[in-house]
Amino acid sequence: MQVGDLVNITETRGSGSFKKFNEVGLGIILKINESESVDFQSHGMINFGPDIIVSLVAGGVDVYCTESVEVVSEGR
Repeated sequence: MQVGDLVNITETRGSGSFKKFNEVGLGIILKINESESVDFQSHGMINFGPDIIVSLVAGGVDVYCTESVEVVSEGR
C-alpha cells in the first residue's frame, strides 16, 4: 500500500453479532501517516497502525485504518 494507489474503503462498525459493514467506495491514497503509540496504563503501549488519508471519488478527504482499505490497483 502506497501513495497513489486506488483503494476500496469498507468501514467495520461494532463487533460480534453487532458488527456492520459500511461500503464507503473508491478513493486514492494521498498520504500515509505513522500513528503514535498510546499508553494504556493497564495494557502498556499500543500502536494502532498507520493512518491512511484518502481522497474519495464521491468527494471529500478522510482518514482510515489499514483494515478498512483494500488496494484495487497500484499507482505508478
